[in-house]
Amino acid sequence: MCLIVRWFPGSLLHKTFQELKNQGHKVSKDQLYNYQDWCEEIYLLFQLPQYHESLEKQQSGSKKIYGLDTGLINSTSFKTSQDLGRLMENVVFLELKRQEKEIFFNKEGKECDFLIKEKEKVIEAIQATVSLEDEKTRKREISGLQHTMKKYDLPVGTILTINEESAAITEGKNIQVLPLWRWLISY
Repeated sequence: MCLIVRWFPGSLLHKTFQELKNQGHKVSKDQLYNYQDWCEEIYLLFQLPQYHESLEKQQSGSKKIYGLDTGLINSTSFKTSQDLGRLMENVVFLELKRQEKEIFFNKEGKECDFLIKEKEKVIEAIQATVSLEDEKTRKREISGLQHTMKKYDLPVGTILTINEESAAITEGKNIQVLPLWRWLISY
């Protein structure tokens, strides 16, 4: 039953509930939450919490969902144009998890895909996107990263793409754009 739960980062169980209901399946939201919890218990998926200074807010806040296996995610999800970006984000999450990093995401103000915390301090911010060629995407990704870098006083931020590579200093902050493969072999 675990495959019923959507494998998309940032997915909402409500959408899954509505979709299943529209297809004639009789399932409650509580059942879907149970399926999600069971999948997490057997390490098929992971919940990434939104970062908050308050532990209580962090536990009750929104979460992103990541899967253990990108092949399984790909085979059980509905195909959309955003699949590659979601799979990329999942790969980044899995690598950070493998490195045993304390990981969160930021959604206060503007979204940043990954915050890495060490000794009670956010030390790194990472965005993952297929490409920065589209101006709207570029603005969104850079804006989210800049917002997070300012908020946590980070001198450097990273944007991971499929094959783009560059560096820029904006508003006194260093933004590095790296291909995912380069980041994976150097991290």
